[in-house]
Amino acid sequence: MNSSVKVVPLERVPAPLLAVAVVAPDTLPPTIANVLAVPSPQNIGGVVNITATVTDDVALAGVWIEVRAPGGALLANATAGYEAASGRHYHAGAYPQAGTHTFRISAVDSSGNWAAVSGSFVIADLEAPVATAGQDRTVWNGTVVFLDGSGSTDNVQVTAFTWTFTYRGAPVTLTSAVGSFRFDDAGTFAITLTVTDAAGLTDTDTLTVQVVRDTTPPPVPSGLVLVPGAADCLGLTWIPSSADDLAGYTVYRYNVTREGFDPVANLTATDAAFHDCGLVPGTQYLYWVVAFDVNGTVSAPSVIVGGQIPASGAGGPSGGDIALYLALLGMAVAVAVVLVAFWMRRRKPAPKEAPAATAEVTMAPPSPEATPEGLPEDWPPPPQD
Repeated sequence: MNSSVKVVPLERVPAPLLAVAVVAPDTLPPTIANVLAVPSPQNIGGVVNITATVTDDVALAGVWIEVRAPGGALLANATAGYEAASGRHYHAGAYPQAGTHTFRISAVDSSGNWAAVSGSFVIADLEAPVATAGQDRTVWNGTVVFLDGSGSTDNVQVTAFTWTFTYRGAPVTLTSAVGSFRFDDAGTFAITLTVTDAAGLTDTDTLTVQVVRDTTPPPVPSGLVLVPGAADCLGLTWIPSSADDLAGYTVYRYNVTREGFDPVANLTATDAAFHDCGLVPGTQYLYWVVAFDVNGTVSAPSVIVGGQIPASGAGGPSGGDIALYLALLGMAVAVAVVLVAFWMRRRKPAPKEAPAATAEVTMAPPSPEATPEGLPEDWPPPPQD
């Protein structure tokens, strides 16, 4: 059986079709959206969280966040964190310097395409200071009250202190952390401390000063000594009083005519000596001294001292004697001052059970008409011819 085969040339056989995919290059940068820096403003030293949503049409390769201080100094240049739950990149940091801070978020994709956005946030002193005026107190009138607001605080610094109150119907203002004021009037005084920080934020605190009138008399003058003075003078010295509110002394001399003590001198608190001049030679003179405080409260009288200037027939003191007497008087005053200073440094509080400390100060002040105790039996002397 004959068969025939048809031969087809190879060049006429169609070649198989090949599918070739052409991929376009990635030229789109990442997208940075929903940029936040919260909170702003933030208090000095507080934390600010910078966040953004960063995406790419292919794949992200990295995200960085850079932060600079108000003057431009670099504070941070860190790889951003990523929170899967929110899909946001972030960087959190605390900033102690007040002012406007800037930041820059940069992102790059797998093709090397970059994107960046910038922003800012504010750090400010948002925390007010805390004023501390101190404890309420009760004092005697005539007391200098010290005010101390140095315990007040602020997260940065307290820059101003102002104390205000009303005294005798007029406003009083003190402008320092520590101040003082003397209250001579009794009453209740509300003293307000206002503190201010560099941001102008303020706070106030008030203390109450209760001023009570002091009815306790000062101690009785002690160590009273009578010494000769100039030709017609007698001198008195005594130990200065230790009372804080002492205002002065009154010197009394016995009046023979009306048989009572008369005041002959009012002295200041710094005086501890007195010269009584214009006296009659041969006449006996008696003295006592009382102390009084700023409230006018008078102590009991001191001991009585007496003496006389020799009559002219007996020979008066010479110039050298007078100089010697004056020198002795000055030495007596100096010794008295030294002794009281030594006593004040070493004295201890009297025991609570000791009644003697109060018995003396409750005595009534001397009456000008009172007849002194301890006078000579032949007192008063007979009238002078």
